[in-house]
Amino acid sequence: MGLKGEDYFAEHLNGTAPTESATYKKWFIDVDHLYACLFINGDHWVALDIDLPVRRINIYDSIPHLTTNPQISKQCMFLRLMIPAMMSAFVPINIRKKSNAMLDVKRITKKVPLNKDPGDCAIYTLKYIECLALRKSFDGLCDENIDAICVKLAAELFDEVRESAKPSNLDLCGVGFIE
Repeated sequence: MGLKGEDYFAEHLNGTAPTESATYKKWFIDVDHLYACLFINGDHWVALDIDLPVRRINIYDSIPHLTTNPQISKQCMFLRLMIPAMMSAFVPINIRKKSNAMLDVKRITKKVPLNKDPGDCAIYTLKYIECLALRKSFDGLCDENIDAICVKLAAELFDEVRESAKPSNLDLCGVGFIE
């Protein structure tokens, strides 16, 4: 890997990238968990809680019957290999022993709300991550509340990007984004 690629990974691991949302928190030192959404099988979203100290990817799936454990494990393979390699390359040996051993994968099923009416797995995935990151329970996350959750999420997203989402700040001709 060339220097440019190494810099890219080091910046993410050290919390300095992407620059517009840099936290300056270092993986394994300041950050124990990484959260991500993973699109699997071309039609389904699951939430990932990547537990760095435990060396495991916890999978939160609102419709678990859509995939098998071997399918999930295969879909996560790039993360299972890449994250340990990144940490071995960039986390000092006095903080973390070098190891490129693959991360384990575990599907979490206890107390995980299920999406009985398919089509809302992306919203469930975002809410799983929000609850996990805030250390909150999944209380209230259910099909009966999903429409209200969607409206609330849309309003929160709009509030977050209100200024940058004004038509005067957007390039509506498809040429690119205005910086």
